[in-house]
Amino acid sequence: MPTTTAPTTPAPTTPTSAPVTTIPPPPPTTVNPDRVFWTGTITLTEYAVTDYTRMRDLDTAPPRTDDDEGDVGARDIEATWGELVAPQGMSTVAAWTGPKPTRAQCREAASAAGAELVELGPGDHACVRTSQGRTAWLQVTKFAGDQSLQAKATVWDDAES
Repeated sequence: MPTTTAPTTPAPTTPTSAPVTTIPPPPPTTVNPDRVFWTGTITLTEYAVTDYTRMRDLDTAPPRTDDDEGDVGARDIEATWGELVAPQGMSTVAAWTGPKPTRAQCREAASAAGAELVELGPGDHACVRTSQGRTAWLQVTKFAGDQSLQAKATVWDDAES
């Protein structure tokens, strides 16, 4: 007798899914501490003992005073009688001798030898550690009387978070 074979049905197939693509996370963002936050010329003027509105906030670009924009909050530096003054507990300032320092040199000077007051004359340099942790370099370019001065300034973007 002839043999018959039953038709075969193909085995059920399981649906295939598209291959999974793994996207690597973006690289972590890093702050370049040598990136310049602001550079230019600033005028620093004397404050009255109870009037801090003329102190410059070096953590704004360009550095502002309360007279410029209302309350700036932090005040980093001012000038009076041939001196740069940093308000107590907010920022520090240190004299720098020699050519313009690197950001690292300036930061070290302002951190290690920083004070609230340094005496400067035309051509002198100073390093500042701002209230937000930025590093700034100033070079006095001229005095305008005993109570104000102009300075070239560079503020690096190495603020603390």
